[in-house]
Amino acid sequence: MFVPQLQKNMIEQSRQLERSFGFSQATWLFPAAFIFHVAEEWPKFIIWAQEYASKSYSSQDYIAIHLAGIVVALLSTALITHFKARLFVFLWFTFIVMPSLFWNMFFHAGSSLLFNTYCPGTITSVSIYPIVFYLISGRALNERLISKKLWIIALLIAGIFHTWEVGHNVFHRW
Repeated sequence: MFVPQLQKNMIEQSRQLERSFGFSQATWLFPAAFIFHVAEEWPKFIIWAQEYASKSYSSQDYIAIHLAGIVVALLSTALITHFKARLFVFLWFTFIVMPSLFWNMFFHAGSSLLFNTYCPGTITSVSIYPIVFYLISGRALNERLISKKLWIIALLIAGIFHTWEVGHNVFHRW
């Protein structure tokens, strides 16, 4: 009798937390997750990229890309919490959140599997990123800041953008 009541209380408490934790609060999980991810990658990703992606990938590449990423994550999150126009939310998801959180998860996990070696960044990308992505997406959809249709379109465009970005920045293909 005690366990079912405890489960019921826990479910109710999680629902209350979910109701009080809106889009504006959830967005701040994104830059925090990104910074954790960069901390996991540094400095081993440079060595990994030189071996498996491009010999010309440098520490300067990594620093420039990831410092810019941290600045963009912080500034875009500050802006999106104050300017929640549907167009801005769509663009934020398309070019910032989805490439960084969703598609980067597949890059790291896929690279680890493809090259049969740990790709630095895989742990945060498969553990923290899915949770943060789910929370931010869920809040945006629940608050009708983005429609399901536009969310899917954003996801597809973000996949193309992330593929180009990784090909250019990491593999130095174009």
